[in-house]
Amino acid sequence: MKSRHLSVAAVALLLFAGAAEAAAQGRRNSPLAAQAMHNFAICAANRSPRGAARLLAMDFRTEAYTQALRRFALGHNSCTARRTSLRFSGSLFAGGLAEQLLREPIGARPLALLVAHDPARPAIEARDETEAMGLCTVRQAPAETQALLATEPGSAQEAAAAAALTPAITACLTRGQAMRLNRPGMRALLALAAYRLVRESRPSS
Repeated sequence: MKSRHLSVAAVALLLFAGAAEAAAQGRRNSPLAAQAMHNFAICAANRSPRGAARLLAMDFRTEAYTQALRRFALGHNSCTARRTSLRFSGSLFAGGLAEQLLREPIGARPLALLVAHDPARPAIEARDETEAMGLCTVRQAPAETQALLATEPGSAQEAAAAAALTPAITACLTRGQAMRLNRPGMRALLALAAYRLVRESRPSS
């Protein structure tokens, strides 16, 4: 896996592209680091919601997405305190954007209503096995996914909500598939899957 160190003003971001990479990374994220990254993504999404939506509509497997993710993150360096250095996966940043963009369409409604399979609409094709697991999990356990995304990153509530999702995640793994998920990576993966399901299930305007 290749990493690139980028700096704009006093901000340094280590970005990796692709939803699968958040799940595959073995590094542990401290609660404070996870919260800082989450706050950064919320700020960026609030300042540029259309830009965040355009970014998440791209295919994460492409170099164009990698470059767009990098530009978007660095373009919002003002969302961090001066002399702050953030090191994180681009997938975790994208997951934070997805969480924030989900707030409006979900509102007070159950996520289950927005992600339920509609046989009248084309099937949503997963772009890799990790995304397939995420899409399956969100549809199998929408209430548990919604509960997870409502918690503070790094909190005891998040840990309990993540544990409640373990049976659904296990059931959604394809036969012979092994996956190592840390909690921030799992949260990002499910947020991105939920966002894609909600976005692609909404009627075209």
